[in-house]
Amino acid sequence: EREELTSAINAAKIEHEKIVKILRQEFGVPNPSRNDIIRYKLYEELKSNGYKELYSDKYISREILFSKQIDVDHIIPQSRMFDDSFSTKTLAFRNDNLKKGN
Repeated sequence: EREELTSAINAAKIEHEKIVKILRQEFGVPNPSRNDIIRYKLYEELKSNGYKELYSDKYISREILFSKQIDVDHIIPQSRMFDDSFSTKTLAFRNDNLKKGN
């Protein structure tokens, strides 16, 4: 079990290092944070939907991905689910997210 966990941790570390490189080179994020990595991974999840957010079906361009126009949203509100894991998140336009509420 320990070997499997160590292997999974190492694989995740390598993936994150690749993403950090992409964020620096392609997105111009000088010092990518953990939240920047999450935002990028959520963006890549939207690829099959044409990078359109799930609530309004509006396109999220690369240029605004790291701006205040885009929120990382909990699909089921964290206040109800008490879960902050990656699987409960998506990207949303801030205005739409504010209208949606809990």
